[in-house]
Amino acid sequence: MGIDRDGLDRWLLRTDMATRAGKLFNEIAKELGVAEAQRIFATYCVPMTKSERKDLKNAELLGLYDTMLSDDWKTPAGNVQQLAARLAKANEERPQEDRCGPRGSTVANVLEKQIRRLIKERKAKQRAYRARKTAKSSRSA
Repeated sequence: MGIDRDGLDRWLLRTDMATRAGKLFNEIAKELGVAEAQRIFATYCVPMTKSERKDLKNAELLGLYDTMLSDDWKTPAGNVQQLAARLAKANEERPQEDRCGPRGSTVANVLEKQIRRLIKERKAKQRAYRARKTAKSSRSA
């Protein structure tokens, strides 16, 4: 299975831009207050919905897992259990809105279960995509 490098680059760019926008919002909120920061950002964007925030947190978890992969992008360099334990510890020190995982959990088992579920869902989507691609190429041949 090859990696869609263009898709990955687009995802990373969107994620990086969202992260930078969030940091900018936080800096403005510190200096001018949340209401003023919201007023400034209201002209450029709308607040994320609950499902968009959930999707972003899930993408962040998968991104953290993916960075643990080896250079061939196929074999894990770490494991889910270690990642979950590190995230749980890090979440204890972060404010609620900056935490990773479901509801910013500080319980490693909850984070581990969520990461494994996300990996399983992604693999199922990849298999479905490959099946559609194979079916499409066999129809055109």
